[in-house]
Amino acid sequence: NDPTLPMDLSSVLIELVTGTPYGLSTANGSIEIVDATGGIFKIPEQIISWPAGTYNFKIKITFLSGRVRTYVIGTWKILK
Repeated sequence: NDPTLPMDLSSVLIELVTGTPYGLSTANGSIEIVDATGGIFKIPEQIISWPAGTYNFKIKITFLSGRVRTYVIGTWKILK
């Protein structure tokens, strides 16, 4: 809980939630935890076959305790 320390991502579920049927997560391997104890994850470059449009998104982290936190929100524009 110390904000100066990295968040431990061991045993968490990380999801990019769009409010549509489309999304990415650690559960399906489209988000990777690079360094769990260092708090580092990445969304690797990948081919997205979603329809063109602007998607609102949030990065939701669900901890083993059931606690859910959203630290990042934004928009994602897919051109074609």
